[in-house]
Amino acid sequence: YFAGSVGGAPLSMVKQYIEQQSRPDQGRSRAPRYPSSH
Repeated sequence: YFAGSVGGAPLSMVKQYIEQQSRPDQGRSRAPRYPSSH
């Protein structure tokens, strides 16, 4: 589970991160490790 890698990230950020990962336009291969990386 990737949530373990996030660590102390806020639940809201994690939730948004999951939504971005699920999006087909994002792509899992080019998705950043942290949402703040964008």
